[in-house]
Amino acid sequence: FLSCFAYAVACQSPLQLPEAERLLEWSTRAAHQDPITRRVLARIGAQLLDAAWNDKRAEEGVRLALASLGDRFPIIEGKSLQWWPIPPQVIRAAQPGLIGDPASLRALLAILMGEGSRSH
Repeated sequence: FLSCFAYAVACQSPLQLPEAERLLEWSTRAAHQDPITRRVLARIGAQLLDAAWNDKRAEEGVRLALASLGDRFPIIEGKSLQWWPIPPQVIRAAQPGLIGDPASLRALLAILMGEGSRSH
């Protein structure tokens, strides 16, 4: 399931993004907890974040990226995540190397979620 979405995102195909709940279920399976799989999931999460962010769907992108890391999106009453322009190289820089980096993706998400909670 994830490979087709990763391929579509990498090829900039208009394929629909996966559901965050399904991605979360998949990423939290015991069989997917080894370091290499976690890094691949982080790469896919960054690609999904980038695709959604480019469509100005900030919350969906962050939900997908968090789900790829095995985390749920925190729901805060009366607040929603706002889209704001960021250079595309910022998302790419959060995933150094060929297979991804969960710590770098978490750091980027913390920045995006912090920025989204401010009033603009």
